[in-house]
Amino acid sequence: MNLAEAKSMDTCETERRLAHDLINKLSVVVGRCDLLIAKMPEDSPLLQHVHSIQEIAKSMATDLVHFQDDLARSRKPDEWKAA
Repeated sequence: MNLAEAKSMDTCETERRLAHDLINKLSVVVGRCDLLIAKMPEDSPLLQHVHSIQEIAKSMATDLVHFQDDLARSRKPDEWKAA
């Protein structure tokens, strides 16, 4: 493995870890929205905004999961052994 390949693998690993951390944080946002929705009156004008925040967080988390999958597929089979 040359230096460029090693840097590329390091970059992919950093991206994977960052995506994982962001997914975890977005999961907290989704969970907190669930709690807010459960506590808010059904006629609250803020309810629609909390639902919007929750849907955006879910969508972002889903996109990050797909990004992680793409990163995993982009690695060459011989790189799997080195990881």
